Amino acid sequence: MLITVVFALATLIGLWVLNQAPAEPGVIFDDRVSTRQSQP
Repeated sequence: MLITVVFALATLIGLWVLNQAPAEPGVIFDDRVSTRQSQP
């Protein structure tokens, strides 16, 4: 019973934390700057 309660709480807390993430993409996913170097 205790394992079920702990698992349910961990799942709910994980979903709550994921729901708190900002909707707009952050710097990590910023694709405006190309990382490829141009070939001569």
